[in-house]
Amino acid sequence: MLKPAEVFDRDFEWSALSRFIGDDQPGATLGIVTGRRRQGKTFLLEAVCEAAGGFYFGATEAADAESLRQIAAALTTRLGPPSPFHFAVPPAATKAPRPSCCSSAAPGSPEASAT
Repeated sequence: MLKPAEVFDRDFEWSALSRFIGDDQPGATLGIVTGRRRQGKTFLLEAVCEAAGGFYFGATEAADAESLRQIAAALTTRLGPPSPFHFAVPPAATKAPRPSCCSSAAPGSPEASAT
């Protein structure tokens, strides 16, 4: 895959990402990109996704509803469906009571002696 001119240097990283994207093994594959802050990881991933005709979404810390709204908006922009994507937040799971063997109450406390 041809590296865009705006990606200066980074030949090794571009080559590694190109091999990863071009891998034709069946099944899902997970790639992890690590490094120091402010060194161009996001820029490089955005560039390689664009060069490959792929989709890049950088998740940020946000509430579930906001995260789903953001990815729905990004997918809608990317794919241009007849109607926008909308992902609902699943209802909060109810917490099952913990068995007494796993109680977090301190020994000797009223909560612990009630079990």
